[in-house]
Amino acid sequence: MVILDELGIYPCLKKDQSCCFSFADRYENGATIISSTWNLLIGRNL
Repeated sequence: MVILDELGIYPCLKKDQSCCFSFADRYENGATIISSTWNLLIGRNL
């Protein structure tokens, strides 16, 4: 799982989920939009 932040991309490691969840909470709506967009693009290419 990769979470976006102002400074770049932060990979979520299983060893430290707490910081990942804090980023996820901040960008949950944005991530949902990005995910939906990717699903549409992938679906069109299949």
